[in-house]
Amino acid sequence: MKYLFIVSKYGKDIQTNGLVLSSIINEMLKDGHEVVCLSESDSEKEYDYKGVKVYSVKQALHAALSRKNAALGRMLEIFTELLFYFSYPSNDKFVEERMYRKIVELNEHYKFDNIYAIDRKYSNVGALLKFKKRFPRSRCGVLFFDLIEANRPRMYTEGFYSSICRRQYRRIGETADKVFLPNDGKCESWGLLPASKRAMLYYPGFNRRNSNFASKEKGSKNKTITMIFAGTLNTTYRNPAPLFEVIKELEKSGYNITLKLYAKGNCGSIIDEAKKSSKADIIMKGIIDKEQLLKEYQDADILVNISNHKLKATPSKVFELLSTGKPVLNIVHDKNDTTTSYFDKYIMAHSIYAYRDISEQAKGLAGFLDNAHDLTEEEYAAVEKTFENNTPYKVYQSIKTI
Repeated sequence: MKYLFIVSKYGKDIQTNGLVLSSIINEMLKDGHEVVCLSESDSEKEYDYKGVKVYSVKQALHAALSRKNAALGRMLEIFTELLFYFSYPSNDKFVEERMYRKIVELNEHYKFDNIYAIDRKYSNVGALLKFKKRFPRSRCGVLFFDLIEANRPRMYTEGFYSSICRRQYRRIGETADKVFLPNDGKCESWGLLPASKRAMLYYPGFNRRNSNFASKEKGSKNKTITMIFAGTLNTTYRNPAPLFEVIKELEKSGYNITLKLYAKGNCGSIIDEAKKSSKADIIMKGIIDKEQLLKEYQDADILVNISNHKLKATPSKVFELLSTGKPVLNIVHDKNDTTTSYFDKYIMAHSIYAYRDISEQAKGLAGFLDNAHDLTEEEYAAVEKTFENNTPYKVYQSIKTI
């Protein structure tokens, strides 16, 4: 069969959703299917990426400008969002139009059996829906790795933003042949979609190939601990302050902590304050490529997850961490956090709840650290079975036919 996936970034500048999609595509290629991707880039071009033919359209002007002047790029982005204020989440109709025209061109050449849009950014979906209206016999589906509601821009009130999201879900339900939504998404979107068109999507992030299980075995009561956090830090939805409180409590029990942050975000002042008030060696490393990060993971004693605050979708990083076979410290911000259930099923994880007394919880964490170890082959096999639905192969099987 021939597949087209419409995804924001796919190539050297690949982003999280592209990486997750890549693991699904690998399974499709193994079964002999032909896969083509359409993405955004600095210019319209064609190239090959890991066995896949990729076509790109020119990305939004503000995205290109941001690499040269971040402030000016952000100003232009805000202007664009205001220009298309009532069309959100289709907040760049120019990119959407370029995407649409390219889908038409590619379909004329390849005659795709199935076309999927990945909802991030939404121009992908908007372009696909426009194509579907013109070519109603084409088989078109939408894959939601994230929920629309999880990323409300500041310029929208909650009530107005909710009404926009409902409108877009209805539009998708009326047009697309199949809509795949996250199985743990807490939103009303299910009820807005026709039952015949909706399907459950398990996040395809549990990838055994990422793991070098049993790379090392921890000795009991080791007081020198290296931790790693990788991802975006944000004062509103992923604040690292509770993690630094945990580290201070562990220092009182005689632990020597090194924390490496492969991160970006707006928490510089929080990190600087933690460096001053803690004896821990807190090192800001910045973002590195995925392959290098996986190597860093294997050398760490503990991996850290900081769950979202007031965001309804499960971060893709959760499954990436579980697939490493490493011990994981999970910082939970919300009582109804959907990620907690996943960590509860993982053999070597410990959750700290930011809304409870951290000093009391630190006592239990010390016991976890004393016995932390990389999963053995047998333990890893048990975890893999637990998260079987989240493996790329299982997800590929569930979406291969719309």
